Amino acid sequence: MESYIRFFISFVLLLSPLFSQTKTIDRQFVPMIHQILNETQLYGLNVEEWSAFRYHRDADTWSAIPFQFDQMDDRGEPDEEADGLLDATDELVVMPEDLGDQAETWAWIDDAESKVHHRFELEMADPLNPDKKGWLYLFRRAPGNVPGYMTYIPGPTTTPAADTISTHSFKLGHDANGWIDYMSFHQGLNLFDRFKLRLAGNSFLVPAYEINEDFVKGTSDPTQVTFTKGPVRSFHETAAVILIEKLNLPLLPDEAKFDYKFDYTPYTFHIYAKAEDLDSGLLVLFGVKTVRQSLDFNSNAKQMLFYSDDNRNGIVIDGISDSPTLDFSESSERNWVMATGDQGTVIVFFAVSLRRNLKKVLYYRDNSDGGGSNDGTQDTGDMRSFGDMGLLIQATGDALLPPEDEKLWVDYKGYFIDQPNMDASIAEQLSLWEDNQLSISLSTQTYDASFVAENQSSPGEFHLLAAYPNPYPNSKASGLNFRISGRITETYDLEVYNILGQRVAVFSQLTTPNSGILEIHWDGKDLSGETLTPGIYLYRLTNGLYAETKKLVIQ
Repeated sequence: MESYIRFFISFVLLLSPLFSQTKTIDRQFVPMIHQILNETQLYGLNVEEWSAFRYHRDADTWSAIPFQFDQMDDRGEPDEEADGLLDATDELVVMPEDLGDQAETWAWIDDAESKVHHRFELEMADPLNPDKKGWLYLFRRAPGNVPGYMTYIPGPTTTPAADTISTHSFKLGHDANGWIDYMSFHQGLNLFDRFKLRLAGNSFLVPAYEINEDFVKGTSDPTQVTFTKGPVRSFHETAAVILIEKLNLPLLPDEAKFDYKFDYTPYTFHIYAKAEDLDSGLLVLFGVKTVRQSLDFNSNAKQMLFYSDDNRNGIVIDGISDSPTLDFSESSERNWVMATGDQGTVIVFFAVSLRRNLKKVLYYRDNSDGGGSNDGTQDTGDMRSFGDMGLLIQATGDALLPPEDEKLWVDYKGYFIDQPNMDASIAEQLSLWEDNQLSISLSTQTYDASFVAENQSSPGEFHLLAAYPNPYPNSKASGLNFRISGRITETYDLEVYNILGQRVAVFSQLTTPNSGILEIHWDGKDLSGETLTPGIYLYRLTNGLYAETKKLVIQ
């Protein structure tokens, strides 16, 4: 009776994963960035003592995954005085692709130290479809050597801003002033001329002028270029100034501080730049009437297709002029443009602090004849336009204005996805995911050793090794194999049970050879010679005193 009770407990516990859940969340590309404000159980944790794992329910295995806790300040920027302990402003960062299945409390990583501490189960759900979920488990253990998503190549000592960042999806490079002038996918073909920035205007005080990215001067001091590398997200800051003196205009300072603040994730590049010395008063005084942010490709991007919100049919990038629809949503803070082809997919989201006296339109120029622009400003870079795409903001009054008491800032994020010929709907999907981050339910769990005690043999006695193949495709294969190891002086029984607890196969009086490993072939049929129906089965090895049980899936 005691043996039957022990088996019954093992049987129920082995089947319990059937009532837990497998990963159903299908998000990709957009990182999960979650401020732990409401997860008070995490407060005070040492960020260096915890590792993240995902569970594979079918195989009953664990995989360490890249993740990080970023210590942030009250402004949402990396905390320069981080103490290594989590608090309300800090952020958890993980890719949704790395989430796994839900695990039972007896399913634990093979690490003795972690079993004396509790673990955290983070259930993540899609607010757009709450039935779509995935799980992450935090174990207290020294972080292992889990490869991150990116590498960093510093710039030369004399031009430290000319550095390079590489992820598994893209490689991004900067010129001597820290401005982006290189991007390639896995094939190594540079697709970019450069990112472009334009400010132009005039007023009763100053004649017509324009400022472009060539006015930006990056630092020559290596200590003013910092890169904080993380497994999933990295931060990058480069000191720079706008050389106002190049305008030769009176009353203006010689230069304005214009530091770049970048962050990177496996598929994204994001830059936020603020002109600290250009407030709304100066914008009015000097009559800023045009702001443009755009990305210009080079000839390697030919035959890619251009898309935007109002250009859904795709326009071939070929260096020949086109007439796209120029409308952009006036109410939307974020606008997007996209190019995709055999080379890969580039999607850029744009935003600026300007809110008043403006009209937003698409900027698109595909003309390789040389020089020129669609907004009356000078061309820069290679002096040719291949699918130069972006956002053009023009004043409807005397000058563009940011909100009251706010500086001029520009913000853009690029998705560089190493997948060819994507549908334009992916841009809106990414935007929707950006605005609707995954929700988190956090629970604390302790190791349940009771099942393990019931399900393990005496040390050194015998072991039931994994069956193969498992899952077993009964309709396509000719049989599967069990393997056992044990003492050559003992005999063993191997039994197979269905989900109702009925025995469907038995192998009796088994003995192991001198090698210590016995392999048993089974044709996948029950005691009556009938092919078993697909489902969950258990196989159990016993020597009369101890037993070990494992799960088998028949498809």
